[in-house]
This record gives sequence, structure tokens and C-alpha cells, in this order.
Amino acid sequence: MLYLVLKPLLYILNKVNLLKFFLNFYAFVLSFVAILFVVINFYYYEMYKTKIDIFIFNLKNDNTSAIMDIIFSDYPIFKLTSLVFITAFLILLINNYILKKKILFKLRSFVILNITLLLLLIIGARGSLGTFPLREQDHNISNFEVINNLNPNPIIALIWAAGHYKNNYNYASVDKNEFRNLENKLFHYIDKHKKL
Repeated sequence: MLYLVLKPLLYILNKVNLLKFFLNFYAFVLSFVAILFVVINFYYYEMYKTKIDIFIFNLKNDNTSAIMDIIFSDYPIFKLTSLVFITAFLILLINNYILKKKILFKLRSFVILNITLLLLLIIGARGSLGTFPLREQDHNISNFEVINNLNPNPIIALIWAAGHYKNNYNYASVDKNEFRNLENKLFHYIDKHKKL
């Protein structure tokens, strides 16, 4: 059934070279975004000594212009962006070269291969076939903190950070009088136990 649906579509796309254009565009955008996130993760680690986390959203919440001034003065943004662009363009050229070679697959083999690769990717990203997938706390693989912080995929680290950022704003606000009462009780408790 899938074969009957995809064959005419692929025939039309191949006739107008839309498929080739789409694959090249996809290769360029995907490689540009992936490489850019790797660079951001590296410099974020250099600055904060941790993987991308909730503090990346300080750019939005704090004085954005001051933070951007610091970033542009301390880091070679234009050079790095140019290098990322050039690298993505080289990947585009390699992809275009591969597409020009016209490595032919039968449509059925092509579909089965892509579905198999997609399933392997999902299983790999999940981390197990059991009930518990990999979670954020599972990214520690070494005794070296540097390796553990650079281990997670920067895009998934940003997704984790966005989740923490979203959850951070779901806390209920505390009344000032209630805060003062809790503060007095806490400091009274601390002072009492310091004397012991």
C-alpha cells in the first residue's frame, strides 16, 4: 500500500528535481543547526562549566542588550558563524555529489531501509526497549565532569533546559507575610542549633 502511494509521488518529485532540491536544502539546514549547537555548547561550557542549562534563558530575561554586547565582544561570533556556514555548505556539496552519482535503490528497499534506520534511531534515543527511557540524570558516563557535561547532545540539553525553564515559572508565589513568618522560624531554628 505504502509502495503504491510513494511511487507516483517520488516519480513527480524526480521529474521536477524537487526531491534533489529538498534533500540538499535539508542537508544544509540540518548540518548548519547541528554544528551551530555544537559550537554554542562548547562556548557555553567554556563560560559556565556546565552543559546547556536553564541559565541560557537569562539572555531573554535579563538585560538582553548588555548580554549581547558581552557575547559579541568576548567571542568571535562572525568568524564562528562563517565557519559553521562554510562547513554546512561543504556538507551540501558532498550531499549534492552523492545525489549526482544516482545510487539507485528500488523503492521498496529504500523505504524499508529508511524505516529501519528511523526505528534504530528511536530505540537509540530512548536508550532501552524496557519501561524506563534515558533521562537527564543518565547522561553521566565518566568520573570526569568535563566529559559528562559535554556528553549530551546540545539540542537535547536545550530541550531539557527549556523544560526546567517552563517548570520554573509554575511555582506558586508566596505571600510576603507568610514568607516573613517562615524566615523567622528558619533563622530561629538555625540560631538555636548553632548554640548546641
